[in-house]
Amino acid sequence: VDGFHDVGQHPDAHTLPGLVVYRFDAPVFFVNAEYLHLRVRHVVEQHPGVEWLVLNAEAWVYLDATGIDALTTIHD
Repeated sequence: VDGFHDVGQHPDAHTLPGLVVYRFDAPVFFVNAEYLHLRVRHVVEQHPGVEWLVLNAEAWVYLDATGIDALTTIHD
């Protein structure tokens, strides 16, 4: 199946070493911005050797200043 899929649910999926794609299925704003930051840190820590992190923002229909701050922190 083409596209990005949870490798835990698709054992035949191929991965690329050093690449993590993370999808956060909610808009990022003051209520959950810190949670996104913590989740991304956890995901990266669980995958040693990460060179690239792609945040799939397809579900982000809203982003406030707190969300922007969280993304800036993740980027840094």
